[in-house]
Amino acid sequence: MLILLLVSPIDPMSFRTYGITAVPALVVTCKEHFDRVAGNIRLTAALKKVAESGQCAQTAQALLKTAADR
Repeated sequence: MLILLLVSPIDPMSFRTYGITAVPALVVTCKEHFDRVAGNIRLTAALKKVAESGQCAQTAQALLKTAADR
């Protein structure tokens, strides 16, 4: 599951749940884990960062593959 907080309405619960303290932020979730990337970074670069070293690497890789197939 992918949660984009950079364009979503402000949801204080999500900010607390995922430890968001700065925006824009990307959160990639999988099972009971999540990865968060924040700051001035392109969406594909943030997903690649998660795909390389995140707990939700498989989810990020699948999202990158889906984007590449379009």
